[in-house]
Order: sequence, then structure tokens, then C-alpha cells
Amino acid sequence: MLKLPMVYTSEEIIDYAFRKAFRKKQVPTALKGIDRRRYVERVRLEQFEGAAQRFLYNVVRGFPSVDSLHPFYRELISTFIDVDRLKHSLGAADWAYRTVRRILRQHRRLLRAAESDRELIRIRKSATGRFSSVIKQISPELEFLKSVAVKLDKLATIDTDTPSVVLAGAPNTGKSTLLKRITRAKPKIAEYPFTTKNIIVGHMELGEQVVQVIDTPGILDRPLEEHNKVERRAIAAIRHLATVVVFLIDPTETCGYPLESQLAILDSLMQIVDRRKFIVTANKSDLETFKYGLRKLNERVENILVVSAATGQGISRLLEEVSMRIGDSG
Repeated sequence: MLKLPMVYTSEEIIDYAFRKAFRKKQVPTALKGIDRRRYVERVRLEQFEGAAQRFLYNVVRGFPSVDSLHPFYRELISTFIDVDRLKHSLGAADWAYRTVRRILRQHRRLLRAAESDRELIRIRKSATGRFSSVIKQISPELEFLKSVAVKLDKLATIDTDTPSVVLAGAPNTGKSTLLKRITRAKPKIAEYPFTTKNIIVGHMELGEQVVQVIDTPGILDRPLEEHNKVERRAIAAIRHLATVVVFLIDPTETCGYPLESQLAILDSLMQIVDRRKFIVTANKSDLETFKYGLRKLNERVENILVVSAATGQGISRLLEEVSMRIGDSG
């Protein structure tokens, strides 16, 4: 699961820092004259700098390092955002964080040497102006990081250490219906290609074990390097998360894709994932044309499980097979 920081715009950071700096200060009663004014201006700078730094620090340290993430998340994130730009933007925020600290050190020394109220005010204005300029310089990077945080926060929560059943196949083969049938997830189902745009996660219990069930976007029959971002999300889950892959085939072809095309997708996935993980499952056994399509499928693939995600037929047998495969993998 990704934990992301709140990201604020440059305007929000500067506005908050100014408000923080100019709140009424409690000044030690022993300080008089210019020493009193010097104390006030020093505290203003420190509070301005502290507020700005806190926002920047949370961004720099709060974003997870892309290179240290689980391979699934690394591959998934690349389908949502420009990873090189993310690294550049985090570098810019880190530069601003360090620069703001340096500005404070420089102006603190100047405050100690100032000999008049006018000079103290000039030094403070110079410092806050430079602070603001630095933060404004990274405004585009902060806007980008804010959009990234929003996108990544919407990703499904996936435990990469929990056994996972990945539902795969062409669009409209019944993956979302099956997910709803066997788990507590409630996916939205629509009757058009690419029903699932993103990964959806549900959970089910097999004996005493909790298992993740992951519904992936539909994949089309084309070379792996030509898959779009939506398909790449499915492939990332299959490649990096699957303890078991339930590959759904629609022998009735009512999904809109011919049987040959669906089998070609299966063959391509078996090139990148151990074929022993696959449970080839023929769905939509409740439809009249299913038997004819199943005969054609049996000529090409052995050991096919037959189910109807819509009615529940064959689901118990499928879950028994899933449970056995997960047990064997342990």
C-alpha cells in the first residue's frame, strides 16, 4: 500500500508561512530597544522558514522512492505518471528545502549585525522575498506532485505479501461478475469493452486463509509492447502479484472477441508468467451457444473448468482448484 503526503501549491505554502510569521509574538520583557526588535524579526524569519520547510520536507521525505517500491507498484505507477518527471520534481522540492535553510542562516547572521530598526526590517523583507522566490520557482513541480498524489491515492490497496488470485482475459469475458460472485467487492459493471479501467481488489476466505482477488482490465490480442496503459496495468498484476491466474474465456464470443483472439492472449501471457499458475476457465455456461463454443475450445486446451459467473454454476469447483493451487505454492 502506498502512503503519500499532502502536497500544497506554492501559493498555499507562502500564504501559510506569512500568516505564521506575523502572528503576535511573546517577547521576553528583559529585551529593550533594538534587541527587542531584533528578537521579533529573528523569530519571524524562523517561523516563516519553519513553516515553508515543513511543507517541503513532508513532500521530499513523504513520497516513496520509486526505485525502492515493489516491482508491481513500479510498473503500475509508470502507467499513470511520467516517472522521470516525478524524480525531477522531487529533486526540485529537495533543492528548495535546502535553499530555504541556507537563506535563513545567511539572514540570521545579518540580523545579529544590524544596528537600526530600518536595517532589521530590510533584512527580514529580503529573506522572506528570497524564500518566496525559491518556492515560486518550483510551482510547476509542486502542482505536478499534487496531481500525482491524488492519482496514486486512488489506487487499490494491495498487499504484495498476501496470496493473490488474478482474474485475466479479454474485455467482457466476465471478470468483474466473477469478482462480485466470489468476494466482498462490489465492482461497477457496464456492458461495453474495457469495463474495468483500473485494478479492482476484493477478498475472500479459503478455509482459514484470506486471499486477494484482483480484477484486471481486459487485454487485447496484440504484441506486448503495443499494449496501452490500461492493458499494462493488467499485465503488471499478472506478472508480479499472481499466485494463481484465473484466465476467463468466453466460448460464446458474446464478449465481442473471437475464440482465436482470446486464446492468442492466453498464449502471450504464458510467455511471461509460469503457465502452471493458470487455471483456464470457460465462462458463460448459462448461454445457449456455450456448448458449441466449448467443443471448439476443448480441441485447443486441456483441463478447462466450466463456470457461469452470472448463475454461480461451477464456482465451487473453481474455488477448490484455486485453494489447491495456493496450497501447493506455499
